[in-house]
Amino acid sequence: MRSVGVLGVGTMGAGIVQLAAQTGHSVVACDTSVEALERAERYVREGLRRFADRGRSPRGRPRSSTSASTGP
Repeated sequence: MRSVGVLGVGTMGAGIVQLAAQTGHSVVACDTSVEALERAERYVREGLRRFADRGRSPRGRPRSSTSASTGP
């Protein structure tokens, strides 16, 4: 498995995105709220920065792609 899709980026979804990125997976995150996507992106970037500050570098080059989907 090389890529991971996450539907919904609340607290749990953002954590899944971060973990997948840290393990070198390509990540696509979708949510109905642009604000939730922006918040998750900040959460993941901060988490990856903290991870790197501790001298641990994620496998591969973590990438995340976010997009907003619209509901009915």
